[in-house]
Amino acid sequence: MELEREMSRISVQIAAYNKAAFIRQTVRSACAAVGPGDEIVVGDDGSDDNTSAIAHELEREDPRIKLISSKVNRGVAAMRAHLVASSHAEYVLPLDGDDLLLPGWATEQAEFLSRNETLSGSVGKLIQVDEKLNDTGVVMGGSFSRFILPYFNPLCHGGALLRRKAVLEAGNYLETGGGSRSVAVDFYLWRRLALRGNFHFEDRFRYLYRQHPAQMTRAQSDKYKQAKDYVEERLLAAHAAIYQGLTSGKLDFNHSDISVITGILGILSTRVPLESDGHLEVLEAAAMISPDDYGITLRKFEYFLAKKLFDSAAEQCDMLERKGAEDIYVRLLACKLKCRLFEDMDDSTALGEANASLAAAEKDYRRFDWETAKAVISLPSA
Repeated sequence: MELEREMSRISVQIAAYNKAAFIRQTVRSACAAVGPGDEIVVGDDGSDDNTSAIAHELEREDPRIKLISSKVNRGVAAMRAHLVASSHAEYVLPLDGDDLLLPGWATEQAEFLSRNETLSGSVGKLIQVDEKLNDTGVVMGGSFSRFILPYFNPLCHGGALLRRKAVLEAGNYLETGGGSRSVAVDFYLWRRLALRGNFHFEDRFRYLYRQHPAQMTRAQSDKYKQAKDYVEERLLAAHAAIYQGLTSGKLDFNHSDISVITGILGILSTRVPLESDGHLEVLEAAAMISPDDYGITLRKFEYFLAKKLFDSAAEQCDMLERKGAEDIYVRLLACKLKCRLFEDMDDSTALGEANASLAAAEKDYRRFDWETAKAVISLPSA
């Protein structure tokens, strides 16, 4: 069944392959999370279990639910790209076929994005659970930094509310090469979106991410590395003139495309030895054009700590702490860096105070009322 032409506000897009054991609960969590004018689309990627049949049953229960089936397994990236291209919704909300959406935020964030048209999307936090939805203690999700993406991605794909137009303009989902089609589905999209716009981080839990025992293997970890390398080479090739200008020292830093320059400088910083003068030069250049990017401050701390320049490292901690005055994720990072700094300085008194601050920040960051999730967790899976 293809998507209908009517315009929905939010399209929850569920990519599923052999998820018969979970898909019913996943879809019902989506139904509880969005409004009457939204849609929930199940993309069955050639499953050889009952995923499609269950989704078809649910389709008859709720007019918002739509099923798209593929006769062959094309991979998650291809299915997600098809779901985005086929939809006519203003916003897309990706959901995996065994995870759960938490209620109470999606409509509110759609309204927020409608008032902030320069944003490409809104992201939040997720809690990792086991197959039986027990808390594993792992929490993920943080604020956007264009510069830090080559090092790690703080943005959660699950529970992200993305402007569909921005996703299409960024090239949609793409298989990341190097035999990596089963992992890193969102790598390319995040990196392309980051060169074009910003993201709002909402300090709220949106998503229960189900981690399976064998979900991460060494082979998959290697594929993530392959995907990262593939994406970065593709981005550098797409912006070859800026890349060559930066590496030759001939680029005009008044160039209008500050987002692209910052992103490329982030990639370059990973290719210059941490303790070298060249590494600091890259960081200083990035700080000059993107002074509010907390990722640059974080990396400057790493440089000064590696060089044992403790006073300069402390200054970066203080800067990060000021940036985190109204951002719990950045404040948490600042607390972690202070603990590392005082440990290296062998200052036990300061380290004790820093550990206390870190514990308080961790508590604030992780605070979650499981009562709000009970209605979702109790949804029938059969």
